[in-house]
Amino acid sequence: MLVIRKIRGGAFEALELFWELMLETQDLCPNSVTMVSGLQACVALAALKQDRLMHGYILRKGLDSILPVISTLVTMYARCGKLELGQRVFDQMDKKDVVCWNSLI
Repeated sequence: MLVIRKIRGGAFEALELFWELMLETQDLCPNSVTMVSGLQACVALAALKQDRLMHGYILRKGLDSILPVISTLVTMYARCGKLELGQRVFDQMDKKDVVCWNSLI
């Protein structure tokens, strides 16, 4: 863990802080900016296990209709090498904009 922390320090610490806040403040729901920041930390770490946890959290909290969140989710799966999962998330989107298409590409 120490090696990952040194290499990707900021992203690892950001993700650690994100989960700490989510677990300690269960009565608060993160907004789209918070979720995008958490997803970007996952992207930087290419941590698929964390990615899936984040995706589940997004679904449970009903944040799966917010375009910036879903676009970042598509990017996250693509950068982790899970192109099929990214494509599936993209295909399930009701509304698509230029950012979403760029995320898929």
